[in-house]
Amino acid sequence: MFDVGWPELLVILAVALLVFGPQRMIELARTAGKALREFRTITAEFSGTFTDILKEEGAPEPPADEPTLSTEPTTGPTMED
Repeated sequence: MFDVGWPELLVILAVALLVFGPQRMIELARTAGKALREFRTITAEFSGTFTDILKEEGAPEPPADEPTLSTEPTTGPTMED
């Protein structure tokens, strides 16, 4: 979506450091880490519960040797048409 490279990221971090200060940046990073860890835990729990429900319902599992997404090129109108 956004093409943010290293120079842009460094500018953003420098501005954030100037605005919030070093102590507040540490607190913000710690809070972001805790939120990310909580999100991952909830996501893993939901995924496990969803998988268990599908197994109880008797839904077939997708074959492991076949890709789940189509790898064939799409055909259709192009910008040149």
